[in-house]
Amino acid sequence: MARKYTKGHSNELTEREQEVYNLIVNEGLGVKGVSSRLRLSTGTIGKYFMNIYGKYGVNSIQELIIQHYKRMVKNEIQLDTPSY
Repeated sequence: MARKYTKGHSNELTEREQEVYNLIVNEGLGVKGVSSRLRLSTGTIGKYFMNIYGKYGVNSIQELIIQHYKRMVKNEIQLDTPSY
């Protein structure tokens, strides 16, 4: 059974978590890819993944990426909507 990660007290990503997040959503990298790119162990990167999942309330890379693009679309719609 998949573990459900719940949002922590702070939803703000640390600088390193933001770097990992960007590699996930912009380049589609997984734990091994991020680990190789940042030259950190897969165990360390796995912990960053879990922290990010918890802050965003997701359980997988796929959910994180979907949530990311949904937010992007929502923000574009809000920016493109003329105000009357």
